[in-house]
Formats: sequence, structure tokens, C-alpha cells
Amino acid sequence: MNQLKRTDRSIKKLPNGDSLHIQTFTVEGTRPGPEVYIQANVHGAEIQGNAVIYELLDFFLNHDFIGKITFVPCANPMAINSKSGTFTQGRFNPVTGDNWNRNYVDLLSLPQEETGLDLESFVNKRLSASEDTIKTEFKRELKKSYETCWTNFCTKKGPSENRALNMTLQTLASHSDIVLDLHTGPKATRYLYAAEFEAESAKNFLTPFFLIIPNKFAGAMDEGCFMPWIHLKMAFQKQGRKTTFDFESYTLELGSEECLSSSEAKEDAARIIHYLHSKGLDIENPPFIRRPEQKYCLLKNYKTYYSPFAGFVEYLKSPGDSFEKGDILARVLNFGSVQESKDLKTAWSDIPALDTGIVITHAPTGVIHEGNEIFQIMTHFKIC
Repeated sequence: MNQLKRTDRSIKKLPNGDSLHIQTFTVEGTRPGPEVYIQANVHGAEIQGNAVIYELLDFFLNHDFIGKITFVPCANPMAINSKSGTFTQGRFNPVTGDNWNRNYVDLLSLPQEETGLDLESFVNKRLSASEDTIKTEFKRELKKSYETCWTNFCTKKGPSENRALNMTLQTLASHSDIVLDLHTGPKATRYLYAAEFEAESAKNFLTPFFLIIPNKFAGAMDEGCFMPWIHLKMAFQKQGRKTTFDFESYTLELGSEECLSSSEAKEDAARIIHYLHSKGLDIENPPFIRRPEQKYCLLKNYKTYYSPFAGFVEYLKSPGDSFEKGDILARVLNFGSVQESKDLKTAWSDIPALDTGIVITHAPTGVIHEGNEIFQIMTHFKIC
């Protein structure tokens, strides 16, 4: 059986003298190979990824593979412990209001004096080096640069509420060739976000839906991890050398928040294993997964519907459901529109589809304010 190594890291000191920690679990294969980093539960209510990490740990401890995998379940204890009544309010930092998944950094867009990494010099010294050598040395420089950036940030401003966690996670992932950030939607189907350069490879997750995002940084973990490699490719291209550097990072959405399913976690894990096997981990007896019909769209065609009405919602379309333009997606009940001697039907208002599409997520609540986000819709989709 492969060996499991656990390391605990303090990420926040508390006023009573205690500390919050995250645990990392590393499993090494029989031979060197791709290095993988998988984290879950950065948003407090998005817990399914923890069950998936359990299933992946169980699998990789008992099956040969090449490479090394680092797992970080419960990656954000601040968010996990943030409760309001029975609901986990862990999407936003309660102190700053920031989304926990929008405060990572595009390292190489920061000033060199903050990071200590001179990309132009790094490239010029390695114009004739092999890609494997460049990749190994660049990962070493990334880790050092994250640590330098964090030290400089703390020296100037002190640790911030978000930055301590986000920089820690990016540093932990800096050694990797593949980074997977496991999330869920509010009420959601299974889908993922893939950058344009990953669109073909993303099909190997065998998820029914995926979204193609630009090769740009917008604050999320997957973008923060792939951007240094995009900067590196562009720097070599500027010097006349074309490179590949097989690095990929994704955000995987594993159903609905506040829900944990062991049976679905086995299926989620099997899809991830299928993808990792396709990326060269040479996994012993990977589980068989039937390839579904896969649909995808560009991020610009991923539409958010905001409720034009306040009231109590009956959702008529569920995540994963297709619909045509004009179909009724939901009905909203509000007694404020009922007058004496008038038809009670005026209490109901319909929310129609503005275009043909697929429901990917809808709000997790039955009580909606006017202007609340209610649906996220895939439109102008294509079939793989």
C-alpha cells in the first residue's frame, strides 16, 4: 500500500491564543511523475469536495500510480466555521466581505520588487534548456516567489484576513503540474470551468457540462495557478521559442452546497481519476466511466438571471434541465399584488426563459428579493 503523509499548517491566530490549521495529505506513487494538487471547501458551505477527497485518498492508497498527489480537504476553516443559524455563511469573509475565491494573486503581474522573480532574466538564461529542466526550475522559483511576496506583504501591511489563506494555498500548489479546486454551486448540476487552452483536455473529466473561460486572471484559484505558466510561455515566445509546459488547473463544481453524498462522491472521484490517468499518472485499474454527452459554452454565453419579482419561488426547471425560449423557469408567489375582489391568480408571476438553454444552477432559497440572483444558464452551447 502507498504511504500517506500528513502535515498541519497554522493559517490564523485567534484572540484566545488558539490557531486555525489546515491539514495536507500527500500520497506518492511508485515512480516519479506528474505532481497533482487537489483542494476542497474554500467556500464554507461547499462540502462535497471533502467526500471526494476521501474517496480519492482511499483509491490512491490502494492502487499503484506514478507521481505525487497532495490533498487539502477543509481548506478554509474560517469559512467552514462561519454559521448563521443552521446555514453555513462561508462564501464571503465575514470581516472584509470579500469572496474567498477572488483574492488569489496573478504572481507575475505584481512588481518584481514584491516577488523577487525576474521573468525576463529567468527566460534568457534558459533559452536552450529542455522544457523539463525549465519546468522544474520554474516551479522552484514560483514557490520561492510566493514566499517572498508574502513576506514583503506582511512587512509592509501585516497579514490580511484573506491573503494569509490564499497565499498559503497558492504556495502549496506551486510545485504541481495539475491543480484542481473542488467547489459546488448553490443548487447545481456537475460542471467545471476550463481555460481556453484546456478545452480539449477538459473533456476527460467526463462531466456533462463545462464552461470555457478566457486565459486571463479574474481572482480565482485556478486562474492564479495557470497564469504564471501563461506568462512564461509568452516570455519564451517573445524570444522566438515556442513552448508547451503541460500545466493545467480547473475549478470543478460538484453539485449543491450544504450537501454531502458518499455515493455521488465515488462517481465524482472516478471522473477525476479518469482525467488524471489521461494526464500520465499511469493509474492501476482506473474505474470505468461511461462517457456522457458533453455540452459546453463560452463564459460570455453563461447568463445570470436576476429575479424581477420578490416573493416565494417555485422552481419549475432543475439544474441540468434543458428548455426552450419562452418556457417558464420559475413562478413567484407574492400576496402584495392581490386586491379585494380581484383574481387571486395575480399573486403569481412567471419568470420565462429569454433564450434556449440549460439550467446549471439556481438559488438555494425559496425566498427571493427583487434583483436577487436566481438562475445561471448555459446558452449557445455546443455538444462535444
